Amino acid sequence: INYSEIVYRPSIVISTIALAWLIIPLAGAVPYYLTGLSFVDAYFESMSAWTTTGFTLYEDVDSLPKSIIFWRSFEQWLGGVGIVVFIVYLIKDNRVLYSIVKFEKEEFIEPTIEASIKKVIKIYSILTFIGVSLLSFSGFDFFSSLNIAMTALATGGMVPFDKLSLTDIQKSVIIFLMTLGALSFVFHSKIFEGRFRFIKKYEPMYWLIALAIIVSLMGKYNLLDSLFHAFSAITCTGFSYIDLRIADERYIFGLIMLMLIGGTIGSTSGAIKIDRFIMLIKGVRKRVKELLYPKDYVIVETYLNSEIEDKDISRAASYFFIYIIVFMVSSILFSFYTNNFLHAMFEVASAMGNVGLSLGYISTEMGLYKIMFIILMWAGRIEIITAISFIYSIIKKWGTQ
Repeated sequence: INYSEIVYRPSIVISTIALAWLIIPLAGAVPYYLTGLSFVDAYFESMSAWTTTGFTLYEDVDSLPKSIIFWRSFEQWLGGVGIVVFIVYLIKDNRVLYSIVKFEKEEFIEPTIEASIKKVIKIYSILTFIGVSLLSFSGFDFFSSLNIAMTALATGGMVPFDKLSLTDIQKSVIIFLMTLGALSFVFHSKIFEGRFRFIKKYEPMYWLIALAIIVSLMGKYNLLDSLFHAFSAITCTGFSYIDLRIADERYIFGLIMLMLIGGTIGSTSGAIKIDRFIMLIKGVRKRVKELLYPKDYVIVETYLNSEIEDKDISRAASYFFIYIIVFMVSSILFSFYTNNFLHAMFEVASAMGNVGLSLGYISTEMGLYKIMFIILMWAGRIEIITAISFIYSIIKKWGTQ
């Protein structure tokens, strides 16, 4: 038996990822359980941290021991780096991660998987050090700087105190760190190699910034506050210091759209991924051009220096379609709790996209909806297709017994 073939069989890969992101948060829940949370609440808190969502059931974070506060932040950092490590590990297999391999495989130039994983950990450790330095310079104490840097780069969103109170410099630094967290490992790898020209042609970064700016213009807050929360949404970080419950519906809807799109493939970010969104937009543009131009005219759309083929567009569209179906069904179910469909969509988009922004519905009083949100956070982190495939394989196995 060829062990390498077993390891890279899609069914084995899917089961490994799915089970890891279910079992590891179970172990991580122990410290929260010891603080007095129920088992389900502790698992919710741990799943939220490990999936880098950022929801919290703690009502008084300020009263928590520093060890628990640090553990929440470290768990988010581990979860964020962990998902990038998984992507690097699986990138060898075109069948498992075709869209990533096609557009970014040539960028992973380390001779072995082990070397690539070490590179990921090294890069994110250096980024964390830079983040701590910038945050300390902006006025935070060391402990706060360390926790916020870890959660910002992991696009986690949990903070070491009950409420964020930020100066304009601190807001700007955190926006910068959230954006770094939402950009792929390939981007960071290139920058650390000194290949700064890569920034000019790294298309998803410009889309991410542009979409955040567009939505920020919908807010009634000052520009920096609107920008902060728009970047918090699209990077799937979830930091917030304003009461979004009083925001106008147009801005809320804009944030929902950003939380559905998310950051780049190969980053710590979640949601559908802006790469798929770009491919869908370019796919539509390609179809329009095909209708307008003569039949013998060859229409070519590219992304990250690779031609976008019809099957790439089809894969992106399929994932988008499935994601939206799960999102809408879950929103309908949660609307029975919120009595407001827009608010239900906001909370569900935040859970599925591993964002953590909330309109105040996340609490210990959610009952069985906590289980639903645990599943949504888990499925969103490992990608909806992976979660559905895993659940289907279990049902199929039970059906054959």
